[in-house]
Amino acid sequence: MLHTPRTDRRELALPLLLEESILQVAVFLSYLISAQFGLDPVFARMNVSPVWPASGIALSAILLFGYRVWPAILAAAFVANFTTGLPPLIAIGIAVGNTLECLLGAFLLRGPSFHNSLDSLHHVFRFLFLSAGLSTALGATAGVATLCLTGVAQWGQSATLWKTWWLGDATGDLFIVPLVLAWKDRSPWHKRSILEITLFFVLLVVAGRFIFFYTSYPIAHLIFPFLIWAAFRFGNRGVTAALLVLSAIAIWGTVMGHGPFSRESTHDSLLLLQTFLAAWAITGLVMAAAVHERRRAERGLEERVESRTQELRESEGRFRDLIEATMEGIAILDERQLLDANRSFARLFRYDLREVMGKDFFELVSKETHGTVVEKTREETAQPYELVGLRKDGTTFPMEVVGKRCTYRGRPARVKAVHDVTERKRTERMKDHLISVVSHELRAPLTSVLGALGTLPSHLTGRLTSDADALIHIAQRNSQRLLRLIDRILDLERIGSGKLSLDLHGLELGPLVEQAIDMNRPYAEGLGVRIELQDAVSTAKVNVDADAFIQVLTNLLTNAAKFSPIGGTITIAVAAREGGVRISVIDRGSGIPEDFRTSVFQRFARADAPGREEQRGSGLGLSISKEIVEALGGTIAFESKEGIGTEFYFDLPLCPEVGESPGHPDQNVPEPRKSEKA
Repeated sequence: MLHTPRTDRRELALPLLLEESILQVAVFLSYLISAQFGLDPVFARMNVSPVWPASGIALSAILLFGYRVWPAILAAAFVANFTTGLPPLIAIGIAVGNTLECLLGAFLLRGPSFHNSLDSLHHVFRFLFLSAGLSTALGATAGVATLCLTGVAQWGQSATLWKTWWLGDATGDLFIVPLVLAWKDRSPWHKRSILEITLFFVLLVVAGRFIFFYTSYPIAHLIFPFLIWAAFRFGNRGVTAALLVLSAIAIWGTVMGHGPFSRESTHDSLLLLQTFLAAWAITGLVMAAAVHERRRAERGLEERVESRTQELRESEGRFRDLIEATMEGIAILDERQLLDANRSFARLFRYDLREVMGKDFFELVSKETHGTVVEKTREETAQPYELVGLRKDGTTFPMEVVGKRCTYRGRPARVKAVHDVTERKRTERMKDHLISVVSHELRAPLTSVLGALGTLPSHLTGRLTSDADALIHIAQRNSQRLLRLIDRILDLERIGSGKLSLDLHGLELGPLVEQAIDMNRPYAEGLGVRIELQDAVSTAKVNVDADAFIQVLTNLLTNAAKFSPIGGTITIAVAAREGGVRISVIDRGSGIPEDFRTSVFQRFARADAPGREEQRGSGLGLSISKEIVEALGGTIAFESKEGIGTEFYFDLPLCPEVGESPGHPDQNVPEPRKSEKA
């Protein structure tokens, strides 16, 4: 720890002590001079004066410099009263009351939000009722009690003396404290304000002189327009300065025996005047605070509006940057006319951005697609559709458009996102070609190879070793897997291109389920798994394509068999649902891992069965099943618990035909496709 040398501490303490001494002396002299003014025989009677600016000086000193200046106030109050001829004991009693008054006033006024300013109505009313009202009552009570207890005044005079004392202290606070607090703000005046202020005070002095020196008519209310002027134009500083000037003129004129408050007794005249001056002060302070609060609220609102406007500008700028950075062409149209667009939109059609503005959208698409534009513009849905774009040089290109209604600069409009799909079309043509190759050039030879492998053991009976026989079986299994993969790719292509044709019939559910079980029982038994049927609604009729239905059930059964333990059982349950029927395939396998469940129905998503890598699937069966079930108007889902098993189920609506007698399975069910898809 660093220690400050004793000599350095003394050097630091001396300036602080000097500064504190100067402050105490300044407060002492300010209070003493203002007290001597109030105790002038013109104003005072038995050391009680209706004009007492010293109370305002004391409270202002406490508010500005803190409670540490109370000794200067106590000393000044004692000296002021002692020099009037009062005994020391009485002078000290009055001084204590005056000191306690200003300490209490500062304590009552100060709060968490008070920062030595009367610029809000809350602070003004707190000052009026607590400081200028309540604390001055303490000083008046202490002072009058001291005078009566010591015999300087009679108890019969106490009420009149207390009223005079309290009014003098209260008006002293009302005129001095706001003035000091307001003018501690040293912000400069605007040049135009200085001219207006000069005119204001010239007119104020003229009006004050006229009212309090040259007429005795009760026209003192003519001062209120000046207070309103000061409150709205100059704020607290203008109001408090105006009140000080007016009070000086009014007191001077009244003491001289002029003005509307002049009476035979100067003391009575000053009492009437101070009451009226207090009303002036209260009115002016409240108006100034109200105006300040209103302006502060307006400034806050303007700042919020400006901040919000700036945020909107920045947001619009960021949005514009994002729009310009995207490769998508984006345009805003009023019906058909382009109101705004990004550069990517203009580049799509080989225009400059300025050239494309204001164009009719029909100028950017081929005539053959104008009808599509009109039709899609009327629709409320934001579904993508294709058009043929027309470039500036007359060439065309395929484009995908998504349109949506919006509001642009306060009026209804439509935003369109345009994407050049030339590359996608080329890719689709390549894909179609590849599918054609797979379908015609690969599937047919592979089927022949599989057939040849199947007949090879019968032609070479007794001539094959066990190793050769095993190799033939491996080739058969792999060929079957490859054939199943090709079939499923073809199925996905038909589904994706909308070429999947369904031959729908109202068929009984029971025979369909039994056929699927018969087709897949050998596969399941080969894995050591048994299939059982819980048939509750075998006579229910559903409107389905028999091949598609059996394919879905085959996919679910083979999937359940792969994940069932050896010796396990797969249960097929058929149960009625509201307006339909549910077909469930339940296994007792290991269950689906939690992190894989969201991917179950995605293409090529695959979770291999532990210990059965040779039965690995393609990851397409469940995806195809979902597409087929939804094409049949149903839904498919699953429930799974790890270590317990999984239930896949799909719901189909009942056949709407009613009263049709159930047919024989051979009559109602078309011959299923001879496929070994898993």
